[in-house]
Amino acid sequence: MLGSFAGLYRGRRNSDGRRLPRLPQCVSFSGLSVQVAHFLLAVEDFQKVMNVNVNGVFVSATACAREMARLQRPGSIILIASMSGSIANREEPWTAYNASKSAVIQMARSLACELGPRGIRVNSISPGACSSGAFPSFKLTVCVSGHVKTA
Repeated sequence: MLGSFAGLYRGRRNSDGRRLPRLPQCVSFSGLSVQVAHFLLAVEDFQKVMNVNVNGVFVSATACAREMARLQRPGSIILIASMSGSIANREEPWTAYNASKSAVIQMARSLACELGPRGIRVNSISPGACSSGAFPSFKLTVCVSGHVKTA
């Protein structure tokens, strides 16, 4: 999954033909995981995860920031990361995914410092795992600062 809500209204017109206003916010997200033990993971697969999850978010956020700067309009950019960017998923082969989501969190911090003086706020959101129809018996064990927790 890769996307951005930034351009949803660009160039769109309402029922009487007037152009809709540009939205002052952007939500950028992506999600690709290759679940292979790190010592078996091909460099190409690692790069693919990083390219989608990090570069995809970067490209979307950059396009949004450029548009906000061009219009001299303050706004908000929200990068969707994952709790996996802040913790390690014990007994799960998610090294590439975790590293990519950690990069998104740090990207948000850096962009916030860089774009803040232009009136553009940047934040990241890190959703957590949950049991769903796709994963009805999902049980997550994480390792945070050396302490093991099961959710």
